[in-house]
Amino acid sequence: DEPSQFVLRLRGEPCVQVSPGAFVEPDFVFWTDPGLGQWAHQLPHGHRQYQSFFDLVGVTESPSPLQTEGVLRRISRSIGNDALDDADRAVVHRCWELLDQHLTHEDSRSDTEAVLTRLGAIRSALDARDMLEKPEMLLFVDGRRLAEKIELISNNLIRRDRTTQRALAAAGTRPAEDVIDTFVDPDITSAPAEELRALVEERAPAIRRLVESHRDEGLAYDVGRLDDIEFLTMPDLVIEYRVRFAHQVQITDPEAAEAVFLGDKNQLLVRAQTPSRHLARELARCIEPDADVSVIAPSLHEVLSASTLGDAMEVLNEYGVRDLDEANWEHIVTRTSDEHGGTVDDLDPKEPEQPSSQDKDET
Repeated sequence: DEPSQFVLRLRGEPCVQVSPGAFVEPDFVFWTDPGLGQWAHQLPHGHRQYQSFFDLVGVTESPSPLQTEGVLRRISRSIGNDALDDADRAVVHRCWELLDQHLTHEDSRSDTEAVLTRLGAIRSALDARDMLEKPEMLLFVDGRRLAEKIELISNNLIRRDRTTQRALAAAGTRPAEDVIDTFVDPDITSAPAEELRALVEERAPAIRRLVESHRDEGLAYDVGRLDDIEFLTMPDLVIEYRVRFAHQVQITDPEAAEAVFLGDKNQLLVRAQTPSRHLARELARCIEPDADVSVIAPSLHEVLSASTLGDAMEVLNEYGVRDLDEANWEHIVTRTSDEHGGTVDDLDPKEPEQPSSQDKDET
């Protein structure tokens, strides 16, 4: 009707009164408390009697992905390059929590992905200085904490938060490992690490059992990758890191290392062939380069440190790791039709035989 059409025209206009003489756009007004501080408003329960009006102008129960984007853009314009106070930091974090939640809902996922694509290039997420930065310019701290030693990217590092990391990753935030390359001087003396390879091969059943228990996490844990790894011992192992970020390059000073996996060369270099936490960490990277190494590295260290394979299996039993059937089943060859006495010709359709002229005369 005509009154409704008139009210609909108020969408996007400051038409909701939140205090005497103060009106705001409906996109920043909600029936529930979204946890957005000064950047949004909650209507009192008594206003439910006017809900038909508020529904028409666009007031909702809680922020949609598009409305959450609007809050972040408003904060970005207002704060600029200044550091945020505690309250505003909490609001920005809450916005990313809401977007992360919307990613898990089928009915809002598509809209959320579009919002996150746009926000990737907007200063809308917190960096290490509590200032706003573009998500595509942020990096998740690596498990080895290497990135924290590199000045070039120190201000762009953030820790993974289970309530926001999916949304930030979808907006362009990358693991710090993506911009860090590891280099080892090829002139350093090395030799095949035969003892280590033999140990890994002997513990393969326990390693497969450990890895299989994490397969439902959606990562391609593959113990078979170890078969293609070149194990080398390098008593004077020294590495340096080269970082390329934002059109700049930084090379760190060489430093001693106990173990390192070079993914581009498919090599695992170790200073010594005895089991260690460093070896377990790098071996975990061999098995699944994209996984959080802390998931399997501690147990992997115990598997390698056990006196025998049986002791390693007992360690997994004590941790409650699901058992894995390692039986090798015989391949039973499927017989062809010839082995039944038939031939392919027997399967061809044939024309029925015609009676001879002699047979016709006899009839």
